[in-house]
Amino acid sequence: MNFKSWDPPKTLLNTLIESALLPMLETALNNSLVDMTKELDLMIGYFKLIKIITRHKVLIPLFFDLDPHY
Repeated sequence: MNFKSWDPPKTLLNTLIESALLPMLETALNNSLVDMTKELDLMIGYFKLIKIITRHKVLIPLFFDLDPHY
């Protein structure tokens, strides 16, 4: 899928904030390098997803401190 020309809707930010995506990424990225290499294909997928998210200004706030109620 080509996400370079995709323009995510502004509502996607809140959907992703309220989803399990951020806690899942945080848990995966807090593993040791040894543990990450055990699930290398999965980790590569996570990093590709992060790369896609960072290409879109509307989604950049996902990587900053969020309101504590999330």
